[in-house]
Amino acid sequence: VPDKVSTLHELVCALKRCEAACTLMANQSEVVKSTYCFRVSLIVHLFTSVVPMPIAHDHPKRDSACFYASQELKRETQADILRSVRMLSRHFAAAALSLRVSRSFDAARILTVGCMAAVSDAVMRTRVCDVPTAFCMHYAGDVEGPVQPYGFTLSGNFDIMSETMLFLDPNHAAVRNQVLEYFHRRGECLDEAHTVFQFEQSMAPCPGDCNLVDQLCVRLGFSRVEPGQQLTGERRELSDNFPEMGMLRDLVFLFKLMMVPTTNALPEVKRWQPMDAALNWSTNKEGNYVVKGFGKDLKVPQEKAKSGGFMSWVPNPFGGKEDTPRAALSKADPSTLVEEQVSTEDDLLYIEKLPSFGKRLSARDSELLCQYLTAPYIRIPLVLQFFANETRIHALESSDCQGDRHCVLFEARSLWQNRAGHLPNSCPRPREHLAGRAGSCSASWCTPGRVLGPLEKLLDTSGAHGHEEIHSQWIQRGEEGPVGSGWEAWLHGLEVTEAAYEMLALSRQRINELMGTKVFDLLENWRLKCQAAHELVDTCEIHAHLGYIHRYITEEELDTRSVATLLSCHIFLTHNCPNRLEASGVVVEKKKKKKKFSLYRKKAEEPKKKDDEAGDMQIATLDMFHLFQAHRSKLMRWLEANPNGCDLVMEMIIQL
Repeated sequence: VPDKVSTLHELVCALKRCEAACTLMANQSEVVKSTYCFRVSLIVHLFTSVVPMPIAHDHPKRDSACFYASQELKRETQADILRSVRMLSRHFAAAALSLRVSRSFDAARILTVGCMAAVSDAVMRTRVCDVPTAFCMHYAGDVEGPVQPYGFTLSGNFDIMSETMLFLDPNHAAVRNQVLEYFHRRGECLDEAHTVFQFEQSMAPCPGDCNLVDQLCVRLGFSRVEPGQQLTGERRELSDNFPEMGMLRDLVFLFKLMMVPTTNALPEVKRWQPMDAALNWSTNKEGNYVVKGFGKDLKVPQEKAKSGGFMSWVPNPFGGKEDTPRAALSKADPSTLVEEQVSTEDDLLYIEKLPSFGKRLSARDSELLCQYLTAPYIRIPLVLQFFANETRIHALESSDCQGDRHCVLFEARSLWQNRAGHLPNSCPRPREHLAGRAGSCSASWCTPGRVLGPLEKLLDTSGAHGHEEIHSQWIQRGEEGPVGSGWEAWLHGLEVTEAAYEMLALSRQRINELMGTKVFDLLENWRLKCQAAHELVDTCEIHAHLGYIHRYITEEELDTRSVATLLSCHIFLTHNCPNRLEASGVVVEKKKKKKKFSLYRKKAEEPKKKDDEAGDMQIATLDMFHLFQAHRSKLMRWLEANPNGCDLVMEMIIQL
């Protein structure tokens, strides 16, 4: 797929290329390695980095700035986009539910379906220039008479739930803000009678469903009975004339299904095919919707009343099998660390034993770290400064400390404009005001000095401490995302000043110089030593970090070394690193077998954690697939344009 699209025709072509590639990989999943991961990475990249997100309907520059509203749309183009999104949603659901979940993957898959829903909603509301469909016109409220537009809401649960989602790619955090902004603005002008597909409230047809069906039946002269059967397709009058109605229904249901708080409502993890994701709708005797897919009855659990902050939706992790969380809880939550309820720093005074992270932190430092974690938003620079100290950096040898730090940096956090509509008039300030206008993105973009300074100091400090430098380099590259691409995304209420822009650009230049010299040379020396000693586990880990150095490299910055590094990383890891994310196609009987050589024997013998976020390479496995997907087109163009360099790169890979 292309790196970006500038016209609706290019968008259609990109969607169709992605659909064709996913179909081919789905049919070859038994003979080609890691096709489920490749399909997930391809679709996530397409909808979060290539397909433009729509702008809210009430934005003053929407007609000129919105990708969808600023171009002429024909009926055939609208139908092509909606059909391709529907097919890709099936491919994505089948592939995503075939992988073992981690916190970052859980966030990416929910966000991707949300992007599909936003794009579909915007395309349906855009008036076509030739022959508009009656469904799209009534849905958008673009018909004569005293009518209002219809719509569905996503920003309720998604707003609160996504505060603690782990977005390792900062671009995903920006897209999350755009999706929330789009649906939040749309939801402000919707009432109960015009809100459709409220599956989280009840599986019975809601008033909005009935009203929309009734309007269409009046317009076309169909019988005004059984609105539920009209929407499910049991009565085919509307579904045959308006296939986009069923597409939107399926997409909204899939999005709300992905957000269920526990795993029991989701299909089991197995090697699903795209046709398994095709939903079959019907109604029961009570007139409620019955949805079947993935070999079982699917139902969105009824939404519970919200009783507090961002943790109110999280199920009790000790409540039994039926309460198993969909993804592991945040490691940046002090309650998770101390295994007791902690709301403020005063609660820490009554806890007898604080975590020592393998005796790497003193009791005083552990209490200080937990205190920082109780302060949303402002804890980002505090935690960075905490670990940049030479006496504490050794704590990063602990996987728990690593998890704490990157959760602090990469969790999206709350949006100020959606949670607090007035200025505080008391002290201390209410906690809903401890938020950024763009979540955690605000820390990196509006006040970059407080984040980039400690980050650079952290990498300098870790240079003489061996293993800690690997994790510091990972965090450094993750924070560089906003530095390189953040200002290209439109985010409501977030403007980067010229001074901040200059600071970001200079910091990015210093980071690139440091990564390309000191860090690269150090990792390359380690790689040669590990490879000579046949230590494949460590060699895989170092290859992953060598590739990660070039995570945000632009096409203009590519050279022979960077291309060779990315390709060798991809080939070496594909050949030597087993993919433990994809579900097995066969069930293996448990019996005593002769031990075989495994790159991950030491890791496999350790007790499994609930969330193997970083995996065996210190980097999330799917994050490496996203890295390769983001650069695949750039690498192909560079190899074709530089034949001499291509020959040299291939020789370097063969020697590897």
